[in-house]
This record gives sequence, structure tokens and C-alpha cells, in this order.
Amino acid sequence: MSVGIPLPHDSAPLHVTGRARYVDDQPVPAGTLHLAFGLSTVAHGDITGMDLSAVRAAPDVVAVLTASDLPFANDVSPSAHDEPMLATGNVHYVGQPIFLVVATSHLAARKAAKLGKVSYAEKPALLTIDQALAAQSRFEAGPVIWSKGAPAEAITTAPAPSFRVDALPAVTVPSSFLKAGFILARASTVVSPLTPSSVSNSTTPLRVLISTGTIWSLKMPAAIALAARCCDCTA
Repeated sequence: MSVGIPLPHDSAPLHVTGRARYVDDQPVPAGTLHLAFGLSTVAHGDITGMDLSAVRAAPDVVAVLTASDLPFANDVSPSAHDEPMLATGNVHYVGQPIFLVVATSHLAARKAAKLGKVSYAEKPALLTIDQALAAQSRFEAGPVIWSKGAPAEAITTAPAPSFRVDALPAVTVPSSFLKAGFILARASTVVSPLTPSSVSNSTTPLRVLISTGTIWSLKMPAAIALAARCCDCTA
């Protein structure tokens, strides 16, 4: 078990000695091409025109791609298939990628990307939560619920939990925990909420007694440390 044992992070020696290598630290193979996006300059609007001739004519540019040039699906969303890599027809935020520049250097790609001329028919931008709610602008149509089996029925028909508070053994607690505002206990069952009813702080370390009250049980492995907020006691 490693609980309570100070273990170094796997990459800590590399970080503290300056030997950690990041992407920008890797040597670039000869002939590597570099990419840069041409980005939207408006928050919301329809793309009415796009002149990329100056981009294609820029020094060291190998190719310029729009959504229709991609050899694969123009989608980079993780699951919903609703996030195009390059804008198609309209833009929804400043900085949204519209076209892609391929060049022999990163600097050349970035410089060329700035030469693109894109015209827009601007639309009102939603800049606050209230505006988005009023416009019914949502990422999804509504709540998405993933379920298995019949959870509502299982909860309704589940037997009432039985738990004896007096089964919790009193434990010795270091005063430092009380100073931090917490009490620890150990039991074979996790209970919540825990209500400290009596804390004797005449000696150090301290002993904790847990009272009855509104307590429900959640079965967990034996000897789990329980933490309860202690708001009315001092060490």
C-alpha cells in the first residue's frame, strides 16, 4: 500500500533537472512539413467569399486546404459528429479554423495563413449565458442520460439500510486533524453524514464519539478512513 507514503512522481527527476523533453524539444526530421490554420475574424456569420490566391503564392507554401479538399471526413468531434475541423459555410467563434496551410516551415505557414481574404455576412453573437438561453442555443438538444437496467425500480425496491452507530469503534485522532477542521474514524462501512456529538479535547491525541441521527450506509471495503467536517470544536 502506498497510502501515506511520499512517492516521487515518475517524471519528477526529469523536471527538476531540466531534462524533460516536450514536443518542441524533439528534433524535427528532415523534410517535415508544417501546418497553420487560417482563422475566423468574426464571432458569428456566414462565409460569403474566400480568396486564398495570395496564400497559395506565398513563399515555401506547399498546399492550401479547405473543407472540400480534405481526404477524410471533416469532423474532429469525439462522439457526436458535430465539430468540423474546418468551417463549412458559417463560423461560430473568433479563431475558428477555416482553411489549412501546409508549408516547409512553421513560420512560413503562419505568415501565409494571414494572407487569406475571407468575407462574412455577420450575425449577432451570443456573448452571455442569458443570451444563449434566450436564443435556445445549446450544445445538445437536452439532457443525455446513460442507463443500464432499471435503476429507478432497483432503488424503490431496495431494502432499507440497517446500521448501528454504536458498532463504530472510538478511534484516536491526532489534534492536527481537528485543527484542520476534520475528524477521522475507521469502520467497515462508510456512513454519511457523520455527526460529531461529543469531542473530548482534554488530552492529545483526542477520542471521537459519533452520535446517531440521519445516517445512511454505503458498503465499502473494511478499515476505510471516514472524514467528517467538524465545525464546532477546537484542538
